[in-house]
Amino acid sequence: MLSKLLGAGAKYYLNKKIKGIGEISELLLDTPKKQLSLTAYLKGEEEPLSLFVHSYEVYAVKGKNYLKINSFSSTKEWLDLAVKKWAVELKFSIPPIIAALLR
Repeated sequence: MLSKLLGAGAKYYLNKKIKGIGEISELLLDTPKKQLSLTAYLKGEEEPLSLFVHSYEVYAVKGKNYLKINSFSSTKEWLDLAVKKWAVELKFSIPPIIAALLR
């Protein structure tokens, strides 16, 4: 039950962030395992995008909270390849409330 509430909160937050680009239709969060999955409908895409975060961590540095994605995959092969080729680290600044939800 708690994971559903946390997932709904994270979905609301992320939908505000991607407003105008698309909409997240489903977000499942498993905080004990530090995993999440989401399905999003993005503008210009015929099929939904599904992302699977297999491992994440939340940490703070000098009072700022960060989400680091250690391992992920998606239903878009080009996205997986691009991230593996160019992304050194998938790290995002997140507000304290989101950090608390994901811990």
